[in-house]
Amino acid sequence: MRLNEVLNIDFPLIMAPMFLVSNQAMMQEGMKAGVMATFPTLNYRNDGELENVLSALNTYKEDNICRGDYGVNIIVQKSNILYAKHLKACAEAKVPFYITSLGNPKEVIDVA
Repeated sequence: MRLNEVLNIDFPLIMAPMFLVSNQAMMQEGMKAGVMATFPTLNYRNDGELENVLSALNTYKEDNICRGDYGVNIIVQKSNILYAKHLKACAEAKVPFYITSLGNPKEVIDVA
């Protein structure tokens, strides 16, 4: 099976998860353009922010013709004090794609 089919995207491209740069509008444009748009969960550090963005992206996906999809980048290193909370929020939102950085991804893989 081709990567495009597995990820439900038009092009085998992943929009880089850029710290403090990637945002909801960028994700929606990437999804519309047919790529896998990703963002770091740490771009949303205040209570409820990540959950709101995930909900908005899922609603956007349902309400629009998207040729791509979205995913998150989670820092799994122990220094990320929001790791467990963010992973739980992503699991509950059924995030379709995960990238991990700086640590053992086993728990993310199990949840995904």
